[in-house]
Amino acid sequence: MPIYEYSCEPCSNKWKELHGSDDKGGKCPDCGVYGKRSLSTNSIIIAASDSTTPGQRIEKHIEQVRESVKQDIQEARKEYKI
Repeated sequence: MPIYEYSCEPCSNKWKELHGSDDKGGKCPDCGVYGKRSLSTNSIIIAASDSTTPGQRIEKHIEQVRESVKQDIQEARKEYKI
């Protein structure tokens, strides 16, 4: 999900929100007016460097650990003739 930067013209407040591109968001926490939205440069850098989500990276790591454990068990069974 991208981080959006908002600016409110009536009260000059600036804030950031994390939400999907289809989510409305952007209501000023101070005055309640919907602010002008722009995509945060931090979101662009993160998206360009890695398109996987943290959850996907964790799942990939878990799968790698599972495979490693399976191989260790198979080797131990062969070595100890279990």
